[in-house]
Amino acid sequence: MVRYLLFSEPVTPTAYAAECPSCSKQVKVACDEYMGACPSCHGPLDFAGPVLPSGLHCWVNAFRAGGGVGETFATTDRHYLEDYDIVHVNYTPGHPSYVEAIRRSLGDHSDTKLVANVDYAPSLWETINPFNMAHQLGMADTVFHVEPRGAALLGRFLGRHVHVIPHPVDTKWLNRFKRIADGIPAVMRREMVTCQWHKYNATWSAYYYALQGIDVGRYLCNYGGRVPVLVDLESLFDRVIPGMEYSQYIRDVLCKSALNIDLAPDITFGRGVVDAAALGIPTVCSNTIWAGLPELSVDPYDHQGVHDLVSKLLSDDDYWYEAAERSMIMSNQYSCINSYKRMTRAVLGV
Repeated sequence: MVRYLLFSEPVTPTAYAAECPSCSKQVKVACDEYMGACPSCHGPLDFAGPVLPSGLHCWVNAFRAGGGVGETFATTDRHYLEDYDIVHVNYTPGHPSYVEAIRRSLGDHSDTKLVANVDYAPSLWETINPFNMAHQLGMADTVFHVEPRGAALLGRFLGRHVHVIPHPVDTKWLNRFKRIADGIPAVMRREMVTCQWHKYNATWSAYYYALQGIDVGRYLCNYGGRVPVLVDLESLFDRVIPGMEYSQYIRDVLCKSALNIDLAPDITFGRGVVDAAALGIPTVCSNTIWAGLPELSVDPYDHQGVHDLVSKLLSDDDYWYEAAERSMIMSNQYSCINSYKRMTRAVLGV
């Protein structure tokens, strides 16, 4: 049994709604709970939402899915840390000394493996002090990045091997809401397309210009972060949806989409693309996003190319269905259990 600790501040203790399938009692479960029992009949609970959203914090679920222990906590107490096989730090400019603090606590000969990752897109490295990054990551036993181009750049800079380990996605939970059932969902796909806002780079323009002339609802999702000035986004989209709690976004927004569009100009993994894929929803995405299907990837500034792909998917049932099936197959690569195997193989050689 592998014991894993994500060295991080506690996740915001949002409570998720759950229902007991035995006695139908409605209960609340804190977001850092993975499994629970009904306080009335003690039967297993049926979670109405995922314990944690896809991405960094989902590593806790990945190790639990693999039969091990997954926890989130920030402490430099040596006795606490050494109770784990892996201690994982997400290196960011906002927390520039976590790795060193843990290494000083554990010492150089601890059996506990110190793992660090940089999942910032390379275009955001402008905010990272390179001297600090080299110093900090040099003290980790294993370094990884979430996609290969960033890993290659980081490996060149550090002069060491950097693993490619994407963050996990709870595809098992997402599959419960998948759009593909028995047959092609046909005309229902004309309802709406979801356009993914990116907090670090305003991406509204590619969506607006590319979708001109297509009769479909346009929903700009997860709006927040850097807000454009002198642009009334509400007049350009049918709805502008701010960032919301993950399970609510999945159930009430994304799984009702005909098609997902993600035109982030950054080199990135694309966990949002995998979220949609696990629901059986194809994504037209930037060719800089690693998780996208090659045939649905396009230069994010090629408005005509985006327009043509969206039009074909919305008008050709067979093409849409094939893309949806291939997306679902692709998404399984990033499941919790496969992520667990990828991490333990890279760090522990098992």
